[in-house]
Amino acid sequence: MTLSQENIKSWEESGVVILRQALSADEVNHYKNIVNNFYSEFLSGLRNNYSIDNETATVVPELWKKQLKLPREKQAFKRWNIISDHHDFVSLVDSEPAFNIISELMGPNIQVFRSQMIVVPGGMEEKPFLHTDSGHLGLFRSAPSCPSLMVSVQYFLSDLPESGMGNFAYVPGSQNKEFPYDSLNPKSIQTNGYAQGRNIQGRVYLQVKAGDAIIFPHSLWHGTSENISPINRMSLIYGYAQLFIRPYDYINPTEKTLEFCKTERQHRLIGNFGGWSWRPGCFHHPAHDQEKVVR
Repeated sequence: MTLSQENIKSWEESGVVILRQALSADEVNHYKNIVNNFYSEFLSGLRNNYSIDNETATVVPELWKKQLKLPREKQAFKRWNIISDHHDFVSLVDSEPAFNIISELMGPNIQVFRSQMIVVPGGMEEKPFLHTDSGHLGLFRSAPSCPSLMVSVQYFLSDLPESGMGNFAYVPGSQNKEFPYDSLNPKSIQTNGYAQGRNIQGRVYLQVKAGDAIIFPHSLWHGTSENISPINRMSLIYGYAQLFIRPYDYINPTEKTLEFCKTERQHRLIGNFGGWSWRPGCFHHPAHDQEKVVR
């Protein structure tokens, strides 16, 4: 699948490509069952939020501290590095049609920099906020004629036919603008919420069916909206970055993740470059067969 003129126009003007039924009904049910199992383990205390059980850092971010004080049923469950948790999550790293579009936007020299599941429960008490991805990198944007630096795809596993259901929220066209300052947040620390983004004009709440997906660049102002519905909003996010950018939710692929990979392309996309990877500059000068493997 190549980018249609409609997709190109939407990407350039709004900063998104929306794919309807990117996942089949069977795929939605399959992944939803897996996510439900993880979420049930979290609610029962058998699994932690974020990546805490895999962390090497000794400092917990302030945002995490705030969220983790809430009752588990009132927290958004955000499991990081899910490609190391279950073999079926690896199959989505190069799933069509989303991956074909992403590789067209970015070129072949890319790596998965994050893979996450998100459950936004009805009645969630966390305050949603708009943000750009990867913190500091939100200051950097790709020129229109250049390959994108970072692109993500979010697969929705829940029907979200109206607003107020934990919808994906974004500001069309904001991918080319600096994230705004606010008198209540003079340093523009995005995780402070920018007044939860409520005052930003042009904010859109995406209405989708389970199986739909949205592709967007890291510089787009986006976030999750409030969920005042009785359902739990579930989704999966896969992010891709140019090779010279460090992965966000892992350092190196684990042996278990490598065992989950079924193809050479999946190995490449999670950072396994074989004999080339010993060279310090391998992420800046990809292996000779990088384009062949990824294409």
